[in-house]
Amino acid sequence: MAIVAVAGAYAVSQEFESRVAANEGARLAAVAGCTPVEEQPDLGGGHLQPGQTTSYNQHPATSGVHDPAPLPPSPAVHTSAVPERNAVHNLEHGYVLMYYRSSGDAGLPTRVVRSLTELAEDETKVLLAPYPDLEEDDAPALVAWDELQRCPSTVTASQATELAESFIDRFRGGGQAPEASVP
Repeated sequence: MAIVAVAGAYAVSQEFESRVAANEGARLAAVAGCTPVEEQPDLGGGHLQPGQTTSYNQHPATSGVHDPAPLPPSPAVHTSAVPERNAVHNLEHGYVLMYYRSSGDAGLPTRVVRSLTELAEDETKVLLAPYPDLEEDDAPALVAWDELQRCPSTVTASQATELAESFIDRFRGGGQAPEASVP
């Protein structure tokens, strides 16, 4: 009986922490001019056959058919775009991807990229990469399986980092990722 009570208390505690993190993330997003976390439609998670390609109608993709090989966990920071079909496989394994617009008037400022770089290098199951196909008003985008949060290029380094930390706390290794426990 005591084990059931402890398990129940733990579940309630985890739910409470999740709600606190969600509320804090929403507050940070509002201040920074970011969207709230948007749940995306689940487009499945099948693997492509050798030589098969796919395109995604959602940018960035948060689920869908993908390459059988994920991106390696190292390096955590990429300076050029990564193959999205591999990145979606990482999402299936409970990764968080931090994408950013790297050029143009709406590009993410260097100081913000530097701050997100430091964060990605200190975390597990978190990758940072430029993403050239972000929507026009988005500079960074935080992605987990079926979850997306977008911010404008005016986000400060501290806002982007705090928001990313909140997003990571909520979705890394969990969330709706079908294989979240896989490394």
